[in-house]
Amino acid sequence: MERVDRASLNNALTTTEGRLQKHLPREESEALGILLERTARRYPNQDLTTTLDEYMADLERLALKYSLQKVEDAIAALRIDPDQRFFPSPNEVAAEIERQHLRKVPSHIYARG
Repeated sequence: MERVDRASLNNALTTTEGRLQKHLPREESEALGILLERTARRYPNQDLTTTLDEYMADLERLALKYSLQKVEDAIAALRIDPDQRFFPSPNEVAAEIERQHLRKVPSHIYARG
């Protein structure tokens, strides 16, 4: 059995980049990028140059958590929402995903007897 010294053990247990980040498959990532580009065109008076990369990363996390289809459905709903005046932020997209999910939950689950 091989002995491991403390320095080697600490080095092996220390991550260089923090937590490993999962990513969407290339095709889904490209589709998300196209979706963001099209949505940005919907709001031509809003400058998104400094935030679009961060939005992409956050929306990718949402797509990994829920699915790309659910992110697309949420953005589609927000685009036609009369109260949505600005590009939907990731937290607005997440809230819409949750609202859509709750609409599908049978109402009797919440009923109390």
